[in-house]
Amino acid sequence: MVEKMANRLAERLVAECLIEQKQQESYAYTFQCMAEKTITVGTILALSIILKSFVPTIFFLIFFFALRTRTGGYHADTFIKCYFGTISLYCLVVIVCKYDIGNRMSWTVLLGISTVVILVLGTLNNPAVHMNRHEMQESRRSARITLVLEESVIAFLLVMRGEHINIKFMSAAVILCATLMCFAKILGQEEQNDEENKQTIIEVSGTGSKK
Repeated sequence: MVEKMANRLAERLVAECLIEQKQQESYAYTFQCMAEKTITVGTILALSIILKSFVPTIFFLIFFFALRTRTGGYHADTFIKCYFGTISLYCLVVIVCKYDIGNRMSWTVLLGISTVVILVLGTLNNPAVHMNRHEMQESRRSARITLVLEESVIAFLLVMRGEHINIKFMSAAVILCATLMCFAKILGQEEQNDEENKQTIIEVSGTGSKK
């Protein structure tokens, strides 16, 4: 339904001569993403009020989306699956954080492992996004900078003895991003860049010829 509405809106823009025909698909996809994100975030915020976790949820969303848009990771093939999957994961985060499941050591270990995963992988090139080599390099750099900034905030709040629940929600955002990246890797939901593949072949060939 969301996709149909986005397509109709893009068609209307073409009919009104506000955009060119060749831009229709791009605009439709953008409208669809915006609508789906609005619906998902709106639901999460509504749930956060019901679950009395509004402020921690705001921190979670800021940290999660700032990192997720740069790292990529697992994507469901339909909006319905993505919607219910995201809502389910959010509810799991609330349960784990609010009921203080896991001690400080386990959270530190998970956060440390997640940090290594994101620093090493940087960004996963999802087939739907299809980034070129330059875009991948920029995205990886941006993801790593974002990670360092977020963990600096977490470390600062720990030193300043900030609200424990807020820190856990922030940490959960980083852990969730790394988990989705690993999940995408396991399922093979990653597109290998052609330029990178060619470069690898050239390097291997060159090494072989030297021998």
